[in-house]
Amino acid sequence: MTMKKFIILMFSSVLGLFACNKPSQAQVEEWIQNGDQYHRNEYYTVAFDWYMKAAKAGSAVGQRRVGMMYGGGIGIKQSYKKAFKWSMKAAEQGDVDAQMMVGLSYNNGYGVTRDDTKAIVWLKKAAEQEQAHAQYLIGNIYASGGVGVNQDYNESLKWYRKAALNGDADAQDALGQMYCQGCGVEVDYAEAMRWWHKAAEQGHAEAQYNLAVMYNNGEVVEKNPIEAFKWHMKAAEQGVIDSQICVAEAYESGYGVEANAEMAFKWFMEAAKHGSAEGQAKVANMYFEGQGVGKDQEAAIHWIKLYEKNPNK
Repeated sequence: MTMKKFIILMFSSVLGLFACNKPSQAQVEEWIQNGDQYHRNEYYTVAFDWYMKAAKAGSAVGQRRVGMMYGGGIGIKQSYKKAFKWSMKAAEQGDVDAQMMVGLSYNNGYGVTRDDTKAIVWLKKAAEQEQAHAQYLIGNIYASGGVGVNQDYNESLKWYRKAALNGDADAQDALGQMYCQGCGVEVDYAEAMRWWHKAAEQGHAEAQYNLAVMYNNGEVVEKNPIEAFKWHMKAAEQGVIDSQICVAEAYESGYGVEANAEMAFKWFMEAAKHGSAEGQAKVANMYFEGQGVGKDQEAAIHWIKLYEKNPNK
């Protein structure tokens, strides 16, 4: 028997000792702490058992944790229905994060019939407690419309702004998009950039890409290849394929950064591995030419074949 299995069996037995007695609040809090500790150490099955014990004792935190683990299939077989059931129990006790989870479940139809009207009801309960991401999610529903909810850019803008002012990076990026596209507000590229900067500085990849494009185009701010490269690099490192191509092209041409064929090949390859037809074509050509990498006809043919099969070329 492995040490991990032994620990799981041992603590499962310990949990059974608490079954006959009504726990004190201190005991329940201790169970949550135990669950957190085992979760951090990746003993997820044991963590789940501790959370379930707390959940059955009426702990909203325990119920929310159980819902999250069912939703993610962590330490237990995934079940959206059970995730919804336990999240709802916590939400009904006023747990703000559980309220957001219930709203998200209704919005996506996870474990329950999709109903955006009910989604907004629960998201607003969380939003009224200044849960910024719940505010952002409400903005999303109004931006696109949904089941039982009409599209309303004014409402969307209102909720995006609330979330953005509360520091939600997704909302800041979305608000930038609203100003850029003139959805519910006059087109204002400077305001779009202001919100994208806020999101980008928090590490939001799409906002970083959007900023890079603005600095590269030079239509709103003075064209700045160095600043464009900086933000494209940040987005590229987070897997934004368009930015990976832009970084590769910058290294290839020396635009905004010192030319470096090896680095150009590296970033074209990153994009190619993520399915970019342009990246695959460039990698094939660089193998043929020996540009930034040793000549390798076999590798070149491999990437050309991938390019030819790519439906996005």
